[in-house]
Amino acid sequence: MAEHYVIKEASEMLALSEKEVFEAIRDGLLPAKLENNEWRIPDWGIRAFLRMRKVLDKIEGQQSDQPLAKDPALEVILNRIDLILEQTQQEKIIMELIRQNEKLTKKILELEDALKARDVEIERLKTELLEKLMERENALRKSFEEEKRVLEEQIKELERKLSLRQARDEHFQDYFLPAETSRQGKEEEGFWRRFVKMLTWD
Repeated sequence: MAEHYVIKEASEMLALSEKEVFEAIRDGLLPAKLENNEWRIPDWGIRAFLRMRKVLDKIEGQQSDQPLAKDPALEVILNRIDLILEQTQQEKIIMELIRQNEKLTKKILELEDALKARDVEIERLKTELLEKLMERENALRKSFEEEKRVLEEQIKELERKLSLRQARDEHFQDYFLPAETSRQGKEEEGFWRRFVKMLTWD
């Protein structure tokens, strides 16, 4: 026996038209739930509806002088119907909670995937940043070493020129006349100084 029936199957089992079955669902007399745009009636709902219809038939056939409210069988059946309706309502609430839980679970999974993707992107950016920093550091180091090399060469060149100038001055020191010589001697000394500088100019 199937657990659920569509409206056409329920109408055949209840000996009702499909319109009457739909009206019973609409009025809350026949429990059903909508799945994929199609009403599905549970097996226990069919049985409960049949029992309720028997009770109604019994009520219609009773004598008017017998109070229906005092019929114990009727009270049991009505209590059972209330219980079934309550269970149906609880089933709807549970189904709604299940749907909400599925939505929340799906949303949580989507957020987890988004977080994983963001973590991957952060790691990629960190790697790129470290590579760029290393490249920049290497470039600065090479530039510093090159400037240092150029400065050292310039210092060596200046030291070489200074050493040559000192050697030249020491070599020609004997050719210079004392300071107390005559004016003519001073002029000759100035000439020789200029001549020596011209010869050793670099």
